[in-house]
Amino acid sequence: MLGVALWAGFAHPAFAQTAVQEIMARRNADRRDEPSPLTEPRVKFTSQRAPSNAEDILFVLNAVELHGATAFDFDALAALYGEEIGRRVTLTQVFEIAARIQDLYRESGFIFTRVLVPAQAIEGGAVRLEIIEARIDGVQIEEPEGPVGPARKLVERMIAPLVGVLNPTDALLERTILNVNELPGVTRATVVPQPSGPESRGGLVLHVNVERDPFEGVFYADNRQSPAIGRGVIGGTIGFNSYSEWADTTSISIFNSFDVLSDKIPETGETDAGGDFDERTTVLVAHQRAVGTDGLTLQATALYSRTRPGDEIKKIGIQGRQVQATIGLTYPLVRSRAFELNGGLGLEYLDSQTDISNGVFRVSDDRQRVGVARIDGVYRDPLGYTTFAASLRQGFDVLNATAPDDLERSRFDGRSVFTLARAEAERLLIVNDDLNAYFQIGGQYSLTPLLAAEEFAIGGITFGRGYDPSEFTGDNGVGVTGELRYVSDLNLYDVAFTMETYGFGDYGVVWNLGNGEPRMQRLISAGGGVRLYLPEQVFVEAELAFPANQPLTRVGPDGEQITGPRFFLTLSKRF
Repeated sequence: MLGVALWAGFAHPAFAQTAVQEIMARRNADRRDEPSPLTEPRVKFTSQRAPSNAEDILFVLNAVELHGATAFDFDALAALYGEEIGRRVTLTQVFEIAARIQDLYRESGFIFTRVLVPAQAIEGGAVRLEIIEARIDGVQIEEPEGPVGPARKLVERMIAPLVGVLNPTDALLERTILNVNELPGVTRATVVPQPSGPESRGGLVLHVNVERDPFEGVFYADNRQSPAIGRGVIGGTIGFNSYSEWADTTSISIFNSFDVLSDKIPETGETDAGGDFDERTTVLVAHQRAVGTDGLTLQATALYSRTRPGDEIKKIGIQGRQVQATIGLTYPLVRSRAFELNGGLGLEYLDSQTDISNGVFRVSDDRQRVGVARIDGVYRDPLGYTTFAASLRQGFDVLNATAPDDLERSRFDGRSVFTLARAEAERLLIVNDDLNAYFQIGGQYSLTPLLAAEEFAIGGITFGRGYDPSEFTGDNGVGVTGELRYVSDLNLYDVAFTMETYGFGDYGVVWNLGNGEPRMQRLISAGGGVRLYLPEQVFVEAELAFPANQPLTRVGPDGEQITGPRFFLTLSKRF
């Protein structure tokens, strides 16, 4: 996980392509932070074995005496052996009763409980079983890869409540250790239980191994933009992870447009020189801080983006500016290996202006103040994973938000006071060791016409890959995409790497309320490509995408429609 978990990431890149969303999509382009399928637990629990002559020892079982049981009442445990009472049994069956009781404990999450058949003389058909329920006597933090820095104090506070817990459950330990793993920069946190010693019945000491990377970053470049703001984008993010005892983490992202090709302007026949490094610049600063010790986090972001489109619209002198600030809280409602569910609340502040004639005339000025409530989660299983997210966004008429009669709105009937629901889900299905399938769906529904930044967009890296970003936008929309992927582990000239070849198809539709245009538009595209996961965390993706149901809205250098295949290249390097 790179840097800060941005509150602004609550909006998926398919929704109107704001600068924050584009940054989030690009810095995670290699998908190294995707969830992994659920694997089998490494710890296998066994029961006490009966002696070799246990089948030869026969007696009538009249009673079972349970010593040390506190987690379950007598009736719950007696139900596990009631049918044997009064019957002739072997000593092997007594050990089976002990195993059934131990299974009940462990199926209920008490994974450290042991049920033993102690050495004894069985008199009157009464058997004694010892139930050794676990207790955590202490925790020790170990740093196998070196000091974890100031965040160690937070880790100590997070695991301290475990000390003294009787009958600890796997759910309690999983949540605690996974919360530690979620601290920015923590690359691994594991727990190894050890017996406290013979003097402590059922006592455990938990050895918590923690590793941390204090610094990380990513460099990124692609050519998935519109020529109007440069065909490509280049930039990077640096993150300073958990540098305080409350895991304060700060990241800085800078992305800039570029275009190495020259373009012929259809209207004039003139040629626009390559370069175009000044057509779009975006800077994002994000910060995250732990609140308490149970996974609650506070996130805040600040963004500035400037746009000066070139090529055929350069003569109009368009200038755009976007300022955005967000703040939010996120809490893990459920956190386990198989299932996570997070809830969050936040506020967003967005000002977006567009001028023409190099700033002489203002054509749009949107000011939005939005409250957000959101849930998201992931479910892992042996065949893959499913992620989901849903949010409710409410615009408010506060802090000089755009008025209903403001003539400088980006849309004539758009409203800064709105109610909007968004949802998305994705599924990775592992077919076999080499083949997997990926599916994604997303959409939004609004009750009122929206301003530009809140619209659903099709075209770009999610839905409509064969088209330019935000080819069409609308108040409401739905998009679906699917990929079939073949994964190969290769070795070429002693360089080991992973190659993923894939084919994809996608569909997106948007429609507008009120007087918005277009009333409805659909995009369909298909294609394929290859992704290379190279050593040193280098990622390369080459893709060929075909616009399927209509040409692009922009035209080619000679005014012709653009309908053919499009080649996209993505590069990234993590460090």
